Amino acid sequence: MKKISKQLQDHLDSEVHTLATCWCVTRTDGVTFGFTDCDQDLSIGDITYCAATGFTRSAIRNSEDLSPNNLDIQGFFDDSALKEEDLKRGLYDRAKIDIFMVNYQDLSMGRLHLRSGSFGNVQLIGGRFVVEMRGITQGFERTIGDLYTPFCRAQLGDARCGVDLNKFQRFAIVKKIIDTQHLELKFEDMTAGCLDGGKILWKTGIFQGQEHEIKRFDAKSKILTLFLPLYGRLEVGDECQLFPGCNRSFESCSSIFKNAINFRGEPFVPGFDAMQKTLK
Repeated sequence: MKKISKQLQDHLDSEVHTLATCWCVTRTDGVTFGFTDCDQDLSIGDITYCAATGFTRSAIRNSEDLSPNNLDIQGFFDDSALKEEDLKRGLYDRAKIDIFMVNYQDLSMGRLHLRSGSFGNVQLIGGRFVVEMRGITQGFERTIGDLYTPFCRAQLGDARCGVDLNKFQRFAIVKKIIDTQHLELKFEDMTAGCLDGGKILWKTGIFQGQEHEIKRFDAKSKILTLFLPLYGRLEVGDECQLFPGCNRSFESCSSIFKNAINFRGEPFVPGFDAMQKTLK
């Protein structure tokens, strides 16, 4: 718990409290929003904490065993603040959250820090949202170190892989919108299947600057299938940049990317099933 001012501590020790909880959301693009459960807007620093939307949260619990200290935050959508479409478009993915308390009748007392974390799973239920706030101990659940696997452990284009994605990128424009997950594109020829698992970066339009994952690409029909539907009005003629995907197999690394020397897997080492058959 961060140190608080003596004035705020005295207020907490008193019998009558005038406390309000605030939460500050900072998206990865730098846009910041403030919300509060107070019945009036609060101006703290350079941020106005809006009372129109408000929120409710589950109990804050801390543990000593380094297990994830997560909590849920619920609220209602407000077009002047947090929009449902923005959540669906992924603008709040991995957004940072800070929760604190203040004396709304005397903000000069400072704040009582409660929890910091980031956006986790988001559920949309009948005009309201439920966000899982993930604490910093969430990182302890991740696997550290490499695992024995026949597939490559590197990410396409990272330092371990070494593939220059700029050599495989393509620029395209939207020729036809079939639905929110299927698009027909007009662009240069690309190796069939090379875009499977890749990504699309929008250069113009409502999604400008955003990336979306590609599920499948049909080189014959030029139909692109996205993993998730697009929430927003895409226009014919919107420009995009396409980057390849990789199924992490040794065959793809060798034939498509000519990068077998940097393959980070063990494709020729027999797996557990093969060893069992050998022992029999």
